Amino acid sequence: WELDAGLAGERLVEAAKALWSLGNLQGARVALDAAIDADPDGADTLLAVLAFVLVEGDRPRALDALHRTLGSIEVSDYHKVYASLWEVAEARRRGEAPDRLASEFLSRRDGRLWPDALARLVTGRAQLGELVAGATSPGRRADLMYYAAVFGADARRRDDLLAGVVQTRMVMFFEYDRARLWLARP
Repeated sequence: WELDAGLAGERLVEAAKALWSLGNLQGARVALDAAIDADPDGADTLLAVLAFVLVEGDRPRALDALHRTLGSIEVSDYHKVYASLWEVAEARRRGEAPDRLASEFLSRRDGRLWPDALARLVTGRAQLGELVAGATSPGRRADLMYYAAVFGADARRRDDLLAGVVQTRMVMFFEYDRARLWLARP
């Protein structure tokens, strides 16, 4: 039997992660490309690729996944906001200029939803205090602490915020994974 596009993409992303952990970077990159080819407009596949390659520092592949995400009419704005947040935060963490398309996308977000509030925060159109009342769930608290840590906290406060992200136990969140890694290897 044949897997649907989403499952095929997920299988290939997981294969890429295994290959990468075994040191077969070329094989992992081939699997990541195959994942995107198998599910070119699948938000889950595109974001899984993006999250993985951002953490591993493969910027060209990350930007490709991000641009595919932003350019897809099948991917929701919710997913596009988070993909852009991840890229902009990682660029900030590395001391590099963020991707222009991600920055422009975030600067246009002005809705009432939580991701839009985060977009306003990271683009300087909102202050941290304005978002605190909206952080009503562990996931939102993890988001808020992570982006506050990346965008403006001093080193001591940053580590406290990142530890707070880990304490939310939102293990399926990019922000959780990134906070754990950042604390383990600053």
